[in-house]
Amino acid sequence: MPRGSSLSPEEKAAKLEEKKAKFKELAEKRVTAALSAIAKIGNLSSANYSSTPEQVEKIVLTLHKAVDDVDKMFDSSVPSGPSFEL
Repeated sequence: MPRGSSLSPEEKAAKLEEKKAKFKELAEKRVTAALSAIAKIGNLSSANYSSTPEQVEKIVLTLHKAVDDVDKMFDSSVPSGPSFEL
């Protein structure tokens, strides 16, 4: 599309619907994959393996931090990237 031209309201609506559909498709695939990976981590708790409480705590804290980071990425009130204020 040439510079300076704008989309019609119908084109904007269609583009928004396309973005929503793509988000849903990717989110379902990626969350399903993440849940599967987390279940595999949970399998490490079986008697086939031996871990220390410190190892388990480190795994759980790391997973919690990763989820918190994703939550912050979706929170539009939190600025993205490094910032500095006086």
